[in-house]
Amino acid sequence: MEERIKLLEETIDSLQNELAESFWKTIQVLSQIVLSQENYYEGSHSRYVSQKSAEVARLLGMSEHDVFEISIAGLLHDIGKVGFKDTLLAKFTSEMKESEYKQYQLHPELGRQILSMHDGFDSICEMVAQHHEKIDGSGFPLHLMGKEINPGAAIIAVVDSFHTLYYKRKKERSTVNNTAVNVASTATLMDNTKSRFAMAMNYLHQKAGRIFDTRVVEVFTDIIDKERQAQGEKMILRLPLGKIEPGMIIAEDYFSSYGMLIAASGELITEEMKRSLIRLAESGELPLKLLVLK
Repeated sequence: MEERIKLLEETIDSLQNELAESFWKTIQVLSQIVLSQENYYEGSHSRYVSQKSAEVARLLGMSEHDVFEISIAGLLHDIGKVGFKDTLLAKFTSEMKESEYKQYQLHPELGRQILSMHDGFDSICEMVAQHHEKIDGSGFPLHLMGKEINPGAAIIAVVDSFHTLYYKRKKERSTVNNTAVNVASTATLMDNTKSRFAMAMNYLHQKAGRIFDTRVVEVFTDIIDKERQAQGEKMILRLPLGKIEPGMIIAEDYFSSYGMLIAASGELITEEMKRSLIRLAESGELPLKLLVLK
């Protein structure tokens, strides 16, 4: 009997591992689909929203399970835009025609419908569906108010808005060459982005308590303020991959030979990411030296 129980436990563990691996592979495939439509941002919009939303959730004391689901919802929050025309994706909402804005308003629900086909995405579906809701009821698609909004969606809404204001560009990024950024120092970088940064931060503070959760805005803007101060103390260097270390920050966007963003400006380099960068360089998809903040 004991041997049978042990065999059953081993079988269950094996199945759980297979399901977890399958779930993660599904997320990776979906994230690549989302990434393919981010041609109007500096860096990866979805990765940024994922990472920063998780960071905010953790600082707000949410469980690690909730933090994980929020990070996935952040990664996939714009999957409902798949199939939208570039002429629409390139615009800010203030620039859209009425018909374009109506189509744009569909993407949270379209995203929910896509993700609802997987049983493991229930909570993630809810966050994706609500990431454009506002606490005063002026959001879409359901005009939810205050505590009716999923807490994870409330976090994503803030991070999403900031990244769009600060990093979105009207002109499509070039995906032909990995050219050097013409920045001589971090001081120059800070100066070049000062007004844009202030505009994005002021918007969040002005809307806190009106359309955004005040506590979320406070925690997120504190993170960003500290990061910007630390960034101003770093040096911009073009280093061989062998000298790049975890903790450094990618300082420009790098694309594969077929135009896919593979390393985004602003991403923190981890040990796992470093190994991936080396493999990509060995296959010829990355230059042997990368621009980083150290």
